Amino acid sequence: MRHLTTKTGSYYYQSYLLRKIQESQGKNPSYSMRSFSRKLGVDVSILSKVISGNRLPSLTFNQKVFSQLKPTPIQLKKYEASIADAFGSTPWRHKTLSVKTAIRRKRNYIQETELRPEQISFLKNWYFFAILQLSETENFVSDSTWIADRLGLTHETTEEALSTLEELGLLDRKSLPWKRTHGRLTMGDPSQTGPHHKSRMKQIIEHSLHALDTVPIESRSHNSLTIAIDPDLIPTAKMLIDEFLDVLGKKLSSKKKSVYEIQISLFPSENKK
Repeated sequence: MRHLTTKTGSYYYQSYLLRKIQESQGKNPSYSMRSFSRKLGVDVSILSKVISGNRLPSLTFNQKVFSQLKPTPIQLKKYEASIADAFGSTPWRHKTLSVKTAIRRKRNYIQETELRPEQISFLKNWYFFAILQLSETENFVSDSTWIADRLGLTHETTEEALSTLEELGLLDRKSLPWKRTHGRLTMGDPSQTGPHHKSRMKQIIEHSLHALDTVPIESRSHNSLTIAIDPDLIPTAKMLIDEFLDVLGKKLSSKKKSVYEIQISLFPSENKK
């Protein structure tokens, strides 16, 4: 079987689909475009045009891709942002719902810096990110005692955290006021949850439980929804949650006065035997 390629200048959504075909071909040399189209439940001619760059993927096409291939949240972002890029460089005039959605999501997308593994190993505690966010607030004071008081930390813990952030190149304390050196930070691909990411998430959940008992309802929100769902749509749910966090974060941070945590969980209530 001849291995497929895309034309020069292909977009991420094309290379993502092509890579999935090539992965299957590595296991089964006879695997074809037609085999892949049957797996996705799409017409082989449409799939071929999408991969070759002669057609933009429709909303229905993307839903089938997400359902069958289950891309990670980061892959989903890149996939949809690349559709918006592809539309911007083509003469097509009719925007499908898929393209409109992709353009909106790309506009709301917040540029991220992925932490290196050696950085993540030092940042497993919640307060590292809280300190960086606190440095962006309007009334921030470049003083470890002030920071410790605002976050409820000991002076020793605060000093150690500040030194660590500075050594990792994430906080600049050479001049006043102290400033973070990067924009939004991520701890890698959330679909590959490592021990440090789990540790931080557990701490945030513990903080949420504490806030439930100690913070007035006017200053917090704790909501839930118990619902029967189609598990095949989990990738879509993750994409929507990720997008919601981006949009909400952008909306709430127009004026930075206090540091808050926004934590959303999606998990099965049933026992999995």
